Amino acid sequence: PMEGFMAASSRRHGTRALVLLIALNGYVDSSMLAPSASLTAKLSPHMSDLRVAPAMPRLRGGKSESSILVEIRDKSLSNTETLEELVSINASAIETLAKQIESWKVKKSAKVRFGLPLLFDDLNQEINFYALVATLSFGSGWQDGVWNKAPAKGIPTRDSILNGLIALHMENRQLDAAGLADISQFALSQAIGIPLTKEKRLDGGPIRQDVPSDFRWLLDKYYSVISTLSSELTSRGFKDLADFILSSRMHGHVRVDESQAQFSAALLVERLVKCFETFKDEAKMGETSIPIHRKAQLVCEDLCARFASRDHRLNFTDIDSLTLGSDAETVTWLRKFSIIDVCPKLAQKIDDEKEISAGSHEEVALRIAGMKACVKLAEEINKLNPEEQVNSAEVCKYINMQIKDLYFKQMKAKEARQEANSKFGKEEEDEEEDKIYVMAEGDEKRMFRCKDTEHY
Repeated sequence: PMEGFMAASSRRHGTRALVLLIALNGYVDSSMLAPSASLTAKLSPHMSDLRVAPAMPRLRGGKSESSILVEIRDKSLSNTETLEELVSINASAIETLAKQIESWKVKKSAKVRFGLPLLFDDLNQEINFYALVATLSFGSGWQDGVWNKAPAKGIPTRDSILNGLIALHMENRQLDAAGLADISQFALSQAIGIPLTKEKRLDGGPIRQDVPSDFRWLLDKYYSVISTLSSELTSRGFKDLADFILSSRMHGHVRVDESQAQFSAALLVERLVKCFETFKDEAKMGETSIPIHRKAQLVCEDLCARFASRDHRLNFTDIDSLTLGSDAETVTWLRKFSIIDVCPKLAQKIDDEKEISAGSHEEVALRIAGMKACVKLAEEINKLNPEEQVNSAEVCKYINMQIKDLYFKQMKAKEARQEANSKFGKEEEDEEEDKIYVMAEGDEKRMFRCKDTEHY
């Protein structure tokens, strides 16, 4: 009725009546005005005080009073007695390790980004590719360290998703919303190297049947995230994830002028969390909710590092506020240096490779302790070297590079042993001795394992 009344008023009395209705009715956007309507029409003296407010710059996700990144940091650093009983931070170990780490090495590690020998049609397609890599960055604790020359069939590695997306891209598959919807579970299985099924003998006899493979549950999670992300992008009117990231809107059906829009890491994290279920990552402690949002922060950090100089919308000025969070590898590395002290019962459970339930106090304690330790380590490094400040996100990337170096050193040592055994005719070493460890070769400590999560 209001729309009909406004249309009739516009026909009878012209633009001035329409301006009056707008002023009385409240906010209106340009889509409500006829093409010929002009808000700059001359008003009569008694209407001169009625003016349409100038358009305000549209902020990414809307302006919020407090940054979501500040909330993440504050709540993760708050002391929770239940968490401290399970996993605690060793302050003296942090001081010792900080003295061994040079700020410039942390800065250098944080800037390292490995380029890929891929051709992209445009910048948006490249941004979309790396955003998807971060979105599917989970499964740690179950992965082998490196992609071996002859990997065990069906065992995921820390680069399975990267290699899988490369394979899909080289098949000329479009990784936009429509393209992701067209990816079948079998195609995804072939790309990342995790089979759907395996053969199992019935009662030890010659008859076999197909049963789900050992890591079918992980493949199902990857497929679920891809399918849900495609559906959510389509429903919100965005072509792909890059289209969403480079905009400032929650919905893409109505295109507006974004020349004055403001872009920041905090606002992007907030929009990703609000719009896509896979990015919403909160730990529950009774009635208390602790936001972590690891993957949303990974998207911001990686895209800013790669594309800040190529697109101003990704040149975030608040990138130092990111904490990134931690995964199973980070927690295990921190245990190596005794920065994280785990209670004996939980430590035994981890080292026996027993699964940790998602959402349990044990899992929350490990995740929060890993994030808190990185923040504390960054603060201690800055105390020792105030002239070259580092942030917790850079410390997380530094730890990641240390783990990657450790993996490849062990891999090279393993290949050297295999070559020597082959040369001198020795029998191959058994499978247990050939494992690749996140700690150090042969170390009995293991990564904690959790199945029911798609956040790390």
